[in-house]
Amino acid sequence: MVGSSIMLLPIVTIAATLPASTLAASLRRDLTTDAQAVRELEAMEYMAAMSPPPPVCIFENGFDYPGNDISNKQGPVESCCLECRNIGNCRAWSWSTLNGGTCWFKSTRTSIVVNPNVKSALFFYGYRPTCELIWETDLVGNDIGNKPSAQAEGCCDICKNTLGCRAYSWSNLNGGTCWLKSDAGQQAYKPGVKSGEAYPRLDGGSAIQCSPLYGVDYPGNDIDNKPSGDWSGCCSMCKSVSGCKAFTWTDHNGGTCWLKSAQGAPVQKPGAVSSLVSNTNQCSPLENDTDYVDNDIGNVQNGDANNCCSICRQRGDCKAYSWSNLNGGTCWLKSAKGATVYKAGVKSGVVY
Repeated sequence: MVGSSIMLLPIVTIAATLPASTLAASLRRDLTTDAQAVRELEAMEYMAAMSPPPPVCIFENGFDYPGNDISNKQGPVESCCLECRNIGNCRAWSWSTLNGGTCWFKSTRTSIVVNPNVKSALFFYGYRPTCELIWETDLVGNDIGNKPSAQAEGCCDICKNTLGCRAYSWSNLNGGTCWLKSDAGQQAYKPGVKSGEAYPRLDGGSAIQCSPLYGVDYPGNDIDNKPSGDWSGCCSMCKSVSGCKAFTWTDHNGGTCWLKSAQGAPVQKPGAVSSLVSNTNQCSPLENDTDYVDNDIGNVQNGDANNCCSICRQRGDCKAYSWSNLNGGTCWLKSAKGATVYKAGVKSGVVY
């Protein structure tokens, strides 16, 4: 108690000697300062909440995005992303070693060319999926090589470190093999195979072509069931089975896709994953020796006409395409089919 009295007496004595008006003024100043500090803190929190997320640019080593240039600026490759943000209509960039390093800013990406001396990236905010594994799914064709990996998860980094690789499939051949691809191309159901894409898509979409509902079951309407350790394998599986319109995945027997002829009435079921399987964005059979005139919105080099379908599907504004053998093979992407003319060697198709 003696110690407490010694500490309190000076404070009480000083306070007692101050006029009431001085104490009131001091208190008002303190309250004003506190209120101002609170307002400033609230303003900082508001600005932080309203500020856009930081820009994201995932470097694509060894790829160039030719065309669509809007400006350029000398600098290291690390500067291109922030510089792109400062240009209102910049949506992509390529960087070359010209003049010690130059960022080439683009309004969009319409084609991708392999160039070991160039690095490129799409410019976007937020999250875009890369390296997502799709189970029980093979990416058909476009092989540029293969490398060993005991796990499918190792293929993405292997692909990124291989010139010209943009996608991959993994199988357990020889203890595990990554099959490296120049393009994702068409997906096909193949038990035990896992596939993925190393870089983000232009439209920001996922390589997994079904939209999952977690914790939901579609009871009834079963037409088949097949094993899959992950729900993502059910999508290509369903597309390979005639009459399949939906699926539910559960962890039964380590993972099972229950394939359905219809959705039925959804019910809650913890751990289940369900999805409709859309037949939209499919492509017509190729029209041989036929060119779709005009309506061009871009072109992508690819040696196989069958791959133009999936390339077109990755763009929301692409509704048709023609393929020619120019530059080893080129997909000419179109906003509409339009008029057709005979042209030997050209192949065309429609997305519907």
